[in-house]
Amino acid sequence: MTLPLAAAALVGFAPVLLLYDALGNRALVLIAVVVGLLLTPMLPLCAGIERLPLLRKLGICAIPIALTALAAFASTIVPAYSAKAAERMNMRYWLDADSGASQWIVLPASGRLREAVRVAAAFHELEKGPFPWDTNSAFVAEAPHLDLAAPTFTILESSAMGAKRSYSTLLRSERGAPDAMVLFSPSADAQSVEIEGQPVQAESGRGQRSFNGWTAYECVTMPTEGVSISFTLPIGKSVEVYVVDRSYGLPADGTFLLKARPLTATPSQDGDLTIVSRSVQLIP
Repeated sequence: MTLPLAAAALVGFAPVLLLYDALGNRALVLIAVVVGLLLTPMLPLCAGIERLPLLRKLGICAIPIALTALAAFASTIVPAYSAKAAERMNMRYWLDADSGASQWIVLPASGRLREAVRVAAAFHELEKGPFPWDTNSAFVAEAPHLDLAAPTFTILESSAMGAKRSYSTLLRSERGAPDAMVLFSPSADAQSVEIEGQPVQAESGRGQRSFNGWTAYECVTMPTEGVSISFTLPIGKSVEVYVVDRSYGLPADGTFLLKARPLTATPSQDGDLTIVSRSVQLIP
């Protein structure tokens, strides 16, 4: 019975190693727990160890202790990141169309800004990013104002239905960005949301928590004519809505920032973005 269990543990060990590539350093403790569980079936192979001579016992215990000490020592002298195992570091240009202010935003996965990037602009750290739905820290610096058209959120039709008001709107990226979204504040309670006539569900559970309670409806293939979005809101309270569009890459003014990113860092997932946002107050 022991050998099949041990074989299963060994077979499962290789896929577990892929968790590091997927989750990174922050998941090392979780990966260690999973590896421990996988290797638990091999414990019967250690039966009778108490009957071994003292020197053999010490040898069996000393090997993992020595390896742990060696790994701990190596972790203090080996760089955390390299060109082959680069840190995820995304960069953003953000234009707030309401105030006209613009910022560079750098999001290093380690939470620490590399010196080469730090000296490229007057960065300061925010415990939470500049957007109200941000939950992670970010480094921001003043950026030049670029004449980028803000996304529009046009109310085409509005009507009251009992205690709710229904809206028919048009979301459009005036600068032709491929990605745009509408985000409702945590207290908005938007319901019956449809995009291009198709009912959609907002991010929920873990996904919604990543927006700090804000509810996002996104179109990642924004057509030039925009998309229609309909929804209902409770009557009697003001609702804050953010309209955001995103294009990939930084503007030409951000070339200096891209050059400052070291070879041991790389963009990931959405990558570098140019973002334009505006806020809208709805009063049903």
